Amino acid sequence: MKVFIICRETFPYGMAGTQRIICYAKAIIAEGSDCEVLVYARGEKGRVRRNMFPRGVYEGIPFRYVGGGTRKPSHRITRVMCERYDKMALRVHLSRNLSEGDVVIAYVNSDTDYLCGIMDLVHHRGAKYVRELNEIPFFGGESKEEKEGLKKILDTLFPKCDG
Repeated sequence: MKVFIICRETFPYGMAGTQRIICYAKAIIAEGSDCEVLVYARGEKGRVRRNMFPRGVYEGIPFRYVGGGTRKPSHRITRVMCERYDKMALRVHLSRNLSEGDVVIAYVNSDTDYLCGIMDLVHHRGAKYVRELNEIPFFGGESKEEKEGLKKILDTLFPKCDG
């Protein structure tokens, strides 16, 4: 069994979400399963970059930016093209590497429509899809758009999750 953690967080140097992912991955590896972190968004911008390498091993955790880059382009059109490419690259990577009995843990708080497609792919391969939750999506959100987004997550994604 292999565990894939998919996320949009910068990895391995990031904020609290990255630290949670590192803890999960270390625990999974300590229990004897293979684990790989798959990042499908480029988060580095500006001159100071902490995440220089698109793939590697950090504290025993293999990781990969599936689109091949860590830097977010500054031009809007290029950035949108890279976002679409990275999402496609994640689908291709999972299609090629998922086997029956594997587990995909999603540490993602947006992209509801895209994640539904990923869930369908995971289930078609005979793998399990697990959604990581901490306070999201149950916190705050007073605007109409946030409430609609929460309803979409609860009605669309949660019934399909295996855990």
